[in-house]
Amino acid sequence: MDYKYAYLIGVLSILFPIWLFLLIRRKDLRKEILLTSIVIGLLGPFSELLYLRDYWHPETIGTYPFGPEGFLFGFLLSGIAVSIEVVRQRRTTCDLRPFEWGRSRPCFHILLDEKE
Repeated sequence: MDYKYAYLIGVLSILFPIWLFLLIRRKDLRKEILLTSIVIGLLGPFSELLYLRDYWHPETIGTYPFGPEGFLFGFLLSGIAVSIEVVRQRRTTCDLRPFEWGRSRPCFHILLDEKE
């Protein structure tokens, strides 16, 4: 069985509908989604060279060590991540004051459901 297009089909069938839904639904985030997607998408193939060397060797289109699938994976996943992070930040109760050296603390109380 030929799995040459399995990585490409997997990326497009799982991540693309979610990315497209978020792009259409969140008109206020379109610029951030597209900019982040392009920047991280360009870094995707380079991360494949670093991280996919040891344990997983997906078949890609062409004979190069990376293919367009790496770009698409980085492009789509980063757009989804940036929109989810913005939604998460708007729903959080953490005090997001500007960073102050020596006074910063992680917002673990949200995860642990502790009250201050």
